[in-house]
Amino acid sequence: MTQQVTGHVKKQNIDQFVGNPSESQIRSSDRLGATFERDHFFYEEVRPDFNFVSYAGLSDAQYPIWQTLDLSDRFIVIHDAKLIDFGYYIEDETPEDDFPKSTGGPGESAPGRLKLELQHVDRFGCSLTLRGHLHGTSAEMNTDVRLKFRIRGSVVPEWLGYVGEALSEGYAFSFEGRHKQELFQYFTALDSFIEMHVSRHNAANPNHPIEARQLLADKFKLLVKNQLEAKGIALNELKFWGPLLSKFTEITKLRNAIAHNLSKTVIGQSDADECFAIVSTAIALVEMNCLTDEDVLDFYNLPLRASKW
Repeated sequence: MTQQVTGHVKKQNIDQFVGNPSESQIRSSDRLGATFERDHFFYEEVRPDFNFVSYAGLSDAQYPIWQTLDLSDRFIVIHDAKLIDFGYYIEDETPEDDFPKSTGGPGESAPGRLKLELQHVDRFGCSLTLRGHLHGTSAEMNTDVRLKFRIRGSVVPEWLGYVGEALSEGYAFSFEGRHKQELFQYFTALDSFIEMHVSRHNAANPNHPIEARQLLADKFKLLVKNQLEAKGIALNELKFWGPLLSKFTEITKLRNAIAHNLSKTVIGQSDADECFAIVSTAIALVEMNCLTDEDVLDFYNLPLRASKW
């Protein structure tokens, strides 16, 4: 007896990944370990840029600051960052929630007055550049500053490996509006994910391998078919399979046309979102055995809503 796997919620399915990147991509990338957001603290000495002003020693002066923090030991890619707060810090003396901006009282011209802002996020170089100024003396230059950032970024997800890394890089491109590169990275993740499972299938089924020469969509279809048949389920019982395979074929043609310089189509956010939806659904289906629309959305902690499929 076959298992019925069609969803019971009408007009609601995995298409809702598309067109809502601020919600769905963050939640889905979080679930896959391709991104995470946390507060990070750094303790740094402020280093004025002496290319623009001379050192004044113990005399008050206005020093410009242009300083870069290297975070490559914490992330493989940074998606977004925000400077939450900053202030002078003396170990065992400065309270945890205190970020004093001056060593000499209030006022813009007070001694030791510090002003900083986040100027630039190097997403692939994993660094943050600060800009600002210090109105003070050499004493303040030798005092640590505590910096509190809220950073969204990633390390390599252990259970997805390079698939997760490709997803992370694609997501970083989305913040920069580079949608062609974003789509390519998502498709790379999809390709890598399918080939990973083809290798696993062939190792476990040497007498019934999936041939390397087959198209990616055909490999994906065989993977899913074999997975379902092992559970006594026919492929046509997977309600979202038809729309998913159709979109898979469309995005593959688009990717190939661009790769071979056969298309002048401008790649937009919706194209990249659709590719992200396909790879996210493929992972949920093959890796997590999500067999209904509801299963997929529940895995990614996404609410159900009306669909255009």
